[in-house]
Amino acid sequence: MSRDSILLQLVINLIKEPFFDELRNKKQIGYSVSCYKTSFHNINGITFLVQSNKLSSIEVVIQINKFLLSEKRRLEA
Repeated sequence: MSRDSILLQLVINLIKEPFFDELRNKKQIGYSVSCYKTSFHNINGITFLVQSNKLSSIEVVIQINKFLLSEKRRLEA
């Protein structure tokens, strides 16, 4: 496993539970909320999954981005 892959998994481990808690429990914007590591042609990334009947796809993306910005600040502190 490469260093980048290990670091990506670490980031996922740090944000997975807060992501679910914030979007599913606190904001209640989706009934299915998760994030996980993905790989396509040896390019690793994170997939954020939110299925919502309350918000449009653009509004969901905005909420994901807000979460990521808040987590970035938290992890940098």
